[in-house]
Amino acid sequence: MTPKISIIIPVYNTETYLRECLDSVINQTLKDIEIIIVNDCSPDNSESIILEYLAKDPRIKYIKHEQNLGLGGARNTGITNAKGNWIAFVDSDDYIELNTYSTMLSLMDKHQVNLGVFSVINFDHLTKIETYDPYFDTNFSTPITFNNQNITYTCPTAWNKIFKLSDLISHNLRFPEHLKHEDEEFWFKYIVTIEPLIVGSNKKLYHYRQRVDSIMGQKHLSRKYFPQICLNIYLFLQQNNKESLYRQYFFSSILQYIYEQYQETDPMYKSIFQQEMQQLLHYMKISKKELEQYPNLNLFYVDNPISQEIIYNYICLSSNSSHDKWYCFGQLSRTQKIKKILIVLSKKIKIYPVLKKIFTIIRK
Repeated sequence: MTPKISIIIPVYNTETYLRECLDSVINQTLKDIEIIIVNDCSPDNSESIILEYLAKDPRIKYIKHEQNLGLGGARNTGITNAKGNWIAFVDSDDYIELNTYSTMLSLMDKHQVNLGVFSVINFDHLTKIETYDPYFDTNFSTPITFNNQNITYTCPTAWNKIFKLSDLISHNLRFPEHLKHEDEEFWFKYIVTIEPLIVGSNKKLYHYRQRVDSIMGQKHLSRKYFPQICLNIYLFLQQNNKESLYRQYFFSSILQYIYEQYQETDPMYKSIFQQEMQQLLHYMKISKKELEQYPNLNLFYVDNPISQEIIYNYICLSSNSSHDKWYCFGQLSRTQKIKKILIVLSKKIKIYPVLKKIFTIIRK
């Protein structure tokens, strides 16, 4: 008999939180579920906990990787082995409300959609204090179709959504392996491929644990994956003849990542990120004309406004066009213009190293 929904739980080094996660899933009010636990070579005591739950619940399917594939790879294993009509993901250090899937599938059946989204509550893993984050709000109580003419921002996380399994299988939609922020790549590819009919609920059904010891909690470690994720998405758009349709939406995503990078304080990560994002913008051939189409420069990320100065600097440094470089120069402040002129002239007369040293001394 085909289960109503398959729930994928990747496990890696989360023995401290695993019982709370599994209890919230096996005790769902919806009983017609398949639970697929994927052990991604976890080095801790997680396997003994998994085997304990496996022995007492026949709905659990346990898969153990022979080599570590990362969160994305573990989710892919779950997708390949899933048998349900629907599919959902739960990270093994989080937990869900007991009525999560009965609530959402009832709503989705009512509106005959192929994607459901629900809201999230953050909580500190030490103090248990819960915090509200509007980033996870859903605004789709009335179903809408996502396509190039109608895209409304929603967070790209996979674990606050329910997908139709056949959509993922028939279009071979998978997560990238060994990359953080794998959700962004998967979500973008899913949107442009399926163009789903979506309905949402603002009920906070997912409890997202905030851990400072996690990779995602260490922003400078997770942000370094943004350029590769963006390049993967852009190549996907080109290969599937979707670039012109979704270029504006994609460009807005890049602006968000550039904004994230500007919050970085580690100079090494900041420099590497900037170089890689400049290469991507150059590859995209962003021009003055195209910039003028995006006057706000923060199309879908209104909570994180990005200044024109930031994006102009990126475009100026990444563009091959002298016209665009002059355009960028014209947007700079008087101080920035003077600094840029001094740098250019000093390089031409080969005194830039001396000038740089003087600037360093002045700053001190």
